[in-house]
This record gives sequence, C-alpha cells and structure tokens, in this order.
Amino acid sequence: MKNNGKQRKNKFIAAALAATMVFTVIPTTQVSANNNEFASQEQLDELERLKEKEKELASAQAQLDADMNAVKSEVANLQSQSAGLSSQLEQLMAEDVVLKEDYERLQKELKEAEEFMKAAISAYEDAKADVDEKQKEYELRMVAMYKRSNQSFLDILMKSDGISGFFTNLQLISVIAKSDQDVLQELTTARETAQVKKMAAEESKKQYDEFVAAKAKEIEELAKGIRSKESEISAVQSNLLNRSSDLSNLQEQFTVNAQERSNIQSQSSDIQGKIDAQAEATRAAWAEATRAGEAARQPSTPGGGAGTVVGNPSSYGLVHPAPGTYGITSYYGWRSWPLNPSAGYDFHSGIDFGGNFGDPVVAANDGVVIAANNPFPNSNYGGYFSGVANYIIIDHGNGMQTAYWHLKSVEVYVGQRVSRGQRIGGIGSTGYSTGPHLHFEVRFPGSPSAGIGSTVDPYPYLFS
Repeated sequence: MKNNGKQRKNKFIAAALAATMVFTVIPTTQVSANNNEFASQEQLDELERLKEKEKELASAQAQLDADMNAVKSEVANLQSQSAGLSSQLEQLMAEDVVLKEDYERLQKELKEAEEFMKAAISAYEDAKADVDEKQKEYELRMVAMYKRSNQSFLDILMKSDGISGFFTNLQLISVIAKSDQDVLQELTTARETAQVKKMAAEESKKQYDEFVAAKAKEIEELAKGIRSKESEISAVQSNLLNRSSDLSNLQEQFTVNAQERSNIQSQSSDIQGKIDAQAEATRAAWAEATRAGEAARQPSTPGGGAGTVVGNPSSYGLVHPAPGTYGITSYYGWRSWPLNPSAGYDFHSGIDFGGNFGDPVVAANDGVVIAANNPFPNSNYGGYFSGVANYIIIDHGNGMQTAYWHLKSVEVYVGQRVSRGQRIGGIGSTGYSTGPHLHFEVRFPGSPSAGIGSTVDPYPYLFS
C-alpha cells in the first residue's frame, strides 16, 4: 500500500515536471523578498554580531532576573526574621523591666528584713543581758537568804522592833523572794520572746537572701537571653545588609544590561532601516531595468519553439550558452514563484533556456572554472527537496563570471581553462527545478551596481 502511494506520487511529480518544464527557480535567490538579500556582507555580519550580543544579553538578563528574585526572597525572609527577633527582644526587655522591678522591691524588703533582724537580735541581746543580770542578783539574794535561813525566829525577833516588826521582817523577806522570782520569770519570758523574734527575723532574712539570689539569677539568665537575641538580630541585620547590597548591585547590572540591549536593538533597527531603504531603492531600479530590458528585446524574442544556435559573439564577447534549446523560458527579474505561485514573488537572477536532457551547455566565453559542483553525476533529477543542484561557475578574468545551473552532467573541473563555445556539460533538472533547462547567470562580484548574488540581466550581454 505504501509502495503504491509512492508510485502514484512519482507519476504525479513526473507529469507536473513535464507540464511545467519551462519554469525554474534558483536556490540562492528563492523567496528573496527578504530585504536582507539586498544587504552588504558587512551589514549582515554586523546584524549577526548584534543578534548574538543581544542573545547573550537576554540570557544574562534572564539569569539576573532569576538571581534578583532569589535575593528578593532571601531579603524578605531576613526582614521577616529580623522583625520576629525584634519582637522577641522587646518581649525579653519587658520581662527584664519586670524582673528588675521585682529585684529592687526584694532588695528593699531584704534591707528592711535585715534592719528588723538587727533590731530583733539587739532586743534579744538586751533581754538576755537583763535576764543574766537579774539572774545574778537573784542568785546573790538567794545566797544571802540561804545564809540567813539558819537564823532562828528568835534572832529575827530580837532584831525586830517588837512583835509587829518581827512579822514585818518576815513578810518583807517573803515579798522580796516572790518579787525576785516574778521579775526573773518575766525576764526569762521576754528573753524567750526575743529569741523567737530573732530566729524569725533570721529566717526571714535568709528567705529574702534566697529570693534576691534567685531573682538575680533570673535577671542574669534573662540578660544572657537578651544578649543572645541581640547577637542573632545583629547577624540577621548584617546578612540583610549584605543581601540588600547584592540586590542593589544586581538591579544596577539589570538596568545597565537593559540599556545595552536597548542600544543594540536601536543599532539593529538603524542597520535594518538602511537595508530596507537599499532594498526599496534596488527593487525600484530593477523594476525599471526589467521594463527597459523587456522593451529592448521584444523584436528579437524567439517564437514558435524555433531552436537557437551558438552564432557570433555579442559585443561583450559572449556566445549563446545553450545552442539548440527551445529559447528563453524565463527572464531576469521579479516573477511569481513557479513552484508555488500563491507564495508570492521571488527574484529570478538569470535567464532560463528550455531544452532536452543532455542538450549541450557551452562556455559563454574563455575563462577558468572556479566551481564545478556535481552531487548528482549524469542524473536528470536530484536535490529537488534539498535545493542542491549540479552547476558550474567560470571566471572570465575581467570581473565577470558566468554560472550554469541545473545541469545533468558536469564535464569540467575546478581550475580548468575553457574556451568560448566549448562544451562544459549537459542540460538537466537537478535542484529546485520543474523540468530540463539551463539557468544562466552573469555575475560581477563586488560591483555596487550588481543585484542579488552579484548578478545582472544576462540578456544585453548575450544579444547586443
């Protein structure tokens, strides 16, 4: 099934070639409405250089943009970290204020406790001293009373002023003893009370010492936390400063890069504008030259399929390059593209002579072969889809070159000297071609008046 389709396609192509054998397209000039075909090599090189430079800058700018986005993300994260750490630091500072207030309050209470403890200790010492003193007095009195205890009531009576004095002395001794005991008991109670207060004051002072020490430790730990948080903030802010500087540098590079791209685009636009102007002027000149050429050759246009012969050289020294052919089938200049007329116009850079496969192709003048391309040796067709064709170019030594395209056979080699009228190949249909014919060009490389491919209209050089 696949082979049958291929056979039908080949038959269709063969029929199309036979029906349209009088048309041709030159690979180097097809679809040449592109204005850059009118540009000088220097302009094309500069455009290519600017294009590559802009491509490099575009790539660099894309990378800069990616780098900036990455750094912006880092900066945003660092700013968020800094804000979070600052909030934490504020909270720690507030806690520090409260702790220090508590510490100052405890210090004040501790001082009061110390004063109270000192007073309690002093009171205890006084009470103890009173008790000790009273104890000594009591002991002395008890000793004295003990010594007197051996006196008889008779002795007391004898020393008393009568019986009433006797009882008075007895009662006085009893009262003194009782008073000493009461005072001593009160002093002992006062001492015990003072001792309890002293112990309570000492315990209170001890507790305040512990509270103050604990609070001081809390303050120190909090101070460490504050210092650590400040260190974190400092590191984050330092990193933020560095990355912000990096971002600023990237933005500066991006701006410089964008300006350079804009300058390159402006340069490219200027060059393209000059090329477009050149193209417009050249097309206008070619159109005028084509109209003049058509008018000049109307009387001598071959008709009725009459064959041509080599004949005498023209005033330029050229002979007919395709003797025995059907005559001219396509002239030099703008035309509808033969392979696809709906695609628009292309510039035909030579003259086509219709003929049969193998008809002779001769050198239009003496010269040296500078190109002999023969990818399809002795083949009627080849290179239709690639555009590659068999062709010959001859340099005639006076700035003029002639080119012979779509050959079946190439019968000369590069460097070979050929004579005017010498057979150099046979007519074929290789490359972009719709049938057997010779595409003949006259070229003046480097001439500012030459058209696309340095070509000029061959007609005046052959027939005048």
